[in-house]
Amino acid sequence: ALFQGRPVVLTPVAEGAHATDPGALALAETLWRLAGAVVRRMDAGAHDRALAAWSHLPHVAAFALAGAADACLEALGQGRDLAARSLLEGTRVAESAPEIWTDILLDNAGPVREATRALRARLDVLEAAIACGDANALRTLLTEARAARRRLESGCA
Repeated sequence: ALFQGRPVVLTPVAEGAHATDPGALALAETLWRLAGAVVRRMDAGAHDRALAAWSHLPHVAAFALAGAADACLEALGQGRDLAARSLLEGTRVAESAPEIWTDILLDNAGPVREATRALRARLDVLEAAIACGDANALRTLLTEARAARRRLESGCA
């Protein structure tokens, strides 16, 4: 039941020397469906950009958050015992194997950098609202983020 109801993305090449054989593609789709997966086709570039947002960015954010929180706690010299559960939940994937994630991040560097820039921009906007003491802007950003989280959760397989 490992793949039951889970998405599997195939990225066939339409033309050229490395075009995907239609028979091989049909066989691959059939095998995945027999395993219970929900098969989807995507352009390889779109797939890479989507994975940068769906999978790679949460890892990058967790790696950065774990390092930043640790540096803050180190600077304080105390307080590790006060770390909130949300810090542990938000950094859970930072436990991932560095050997694997080094390769993943470098292999998909362009889309990962795009996603990282989007995260940095959002952090900058949040920081600016906090710095200015702009409660309305901050409340709007947090409300938007909550709505985005709910959309993500409803769309996750």
